[in-house]
Amino acid sequence: MTNAVSVAERLDGTAKSDKINVMTRSILHIPFLALTCGLAAPANAEIRALLVGVSDYQYLDADLRGPANDVGLMARALIARGAHAADITVLADPSAQLPEGVANAGLPTRDAILSGLDALASTATDATHAVFYFSGHGTQMPDANGDEQGGFDEIFLPVDARGWSGAAGMVENAIVDDELTPKMQAILDTGAQLVAMLDACHSETGFRALPDDPAAPVARYIAPALLNLPDGLPADLPEVRETLPPAAPLTGDFVFLYAAQSNQRAFEYPMGDPADDANWYGDFTRTVAGALESGAALTWGDVLQNAMAEMNANSPATQTPDAEGTLLASAVLGQTEPVPAAIRLTGGKLQSGSLQGVQNGAVYEVLDSPGGTLLAEVTVIGVTPTSATLTSATRVPGQGFARLKTPGRPEPLRIAGPIVADGADYSAFLAEIARLRAAAAPDGVQWSEAGPGRIHPCADGGCACTGRARRGCRRGRGRQRAARQRPGEPS
Repeated sequence: MTNAVSVAERLDGTAKSDKINVMTRSILHIPFLALTCGLAAPANAEIRALLVGVSDYQYLDADLRGPANDVGLMARALIARGAHAADITVLADPSAQLPEGVANAGLPTRDAILSGLDALASTATDATHAVFYFSGHGTQMPDANGDEQGGFDEIFLPVDARGWSGAAGMVENAIVDDELTPKMQAILDTGAQLVAMLDACHSETGFRALPDDPAAPVARYIAPALLNLPDGLPADLPEVRETLPPAAPLTGDFVFLYAAQSNQRAFEYPMGDPADDANWYGDFTRTVAGALESGAALTWGDVLQNAMAEMNANSPATQTPDAEGTLLASAVLGQTEPVPAAIRLTGGKLQSGSLQGVQNGAVYEVLDSPGGTLLAEVTVIGVTPTSATLTSATRVPGQGFARLKTPGRPEPLRIAGPIVADGADYSAFLAEIARLRAAAAPDGVQWSEAGPGRIHPCADGGCACTGRARRGCRRGRGRQRAARQRPGEPS
């Protein structure tokens, strides 16, 4: 760790640097704000999607908050890329907030997910961009057919997943990677291009535990003990598992985007009040959806690079997304030209929020159409993750398209602590922090006792100013979540 006093001495400079970084990221993000509906995809392409978000498990004490919000965010992003709402199938909790015209087809049970993949294959053609998105738990179980080098199959956990069943020789109602891969291959056999995005992980390593607080992020990992998984392959494994054919590598045009490396966890965290479940999102989903909503001409490799940069900036919790497939260098969903930047205004509210870089105090011009006639100037007075409340000297139009005129003020840098973990002498450091708190200094810093922001942990005679506490990892409350899945990955 860094010397305790030197951290305090550099705090003023750190705060200024953070303010500049926040402003720079916000300004750079402005041209990437795009329409949330009505964008045209290439004439020869269609987008069909199955979006799965598993939040409230029926039989496992492993509920999550982010997936019900993630599916709505991803649906918006696909619509921004030209998808029709009627071509997006969502399987999620009834609480999921979806864009207009996108219907929730029901709970994400095992049968519903597999049937949804069959339906995707039955409607796909060689002009289709087929998208499969999963946000929810998963883990590993003993491999029965010997196709996994590590000795474990990777599995998805639908909403009706249970624990290990000795009679079935598997986690009950789980979806094994060996049976998922043929579903993917059936889509590819139509000539369609396949995109799979998986916001989950299966490893219990690669994280750093941080002090517990309501805003700390939740790792998308589920412990094998919760499922009563055996340590190895039982000697009396039922024949049905022994004869499950190994999954062959996929053939066709596809790309898979993963939330984290195989030795890392994926995280969800709040964008606002952590007590409100509607504010929780997967970090990976947030960054990928932001890139898609941008309207920029991108390749899938660009999307990966954007996610890597966003997710690892000032973060103490290591989570680096990954990707593979033949489409990495191809245009996202076939779109080779950028779309005009504008934000849809509906019901007097912007249909973009903090997830898209909207800031309090920002001034927007409202037009009757993108690039059309000016209707009013409005100011942002309230921001949620996906929308913003407005005010105006005249009146706020009910409908229109907003174009940024003046950026708002970045959120203050919140700092909690110090948090002393041992009996070493930190008196000089603590005195300097107390002085800064009393002076409400430096400018741009908001001192707090807990919540999202930076923290100062002190241990082993030194103190450090960490990255954002809300992006750390903690255990507890039964809200761990996991399993990164790689369909068709060679063993």
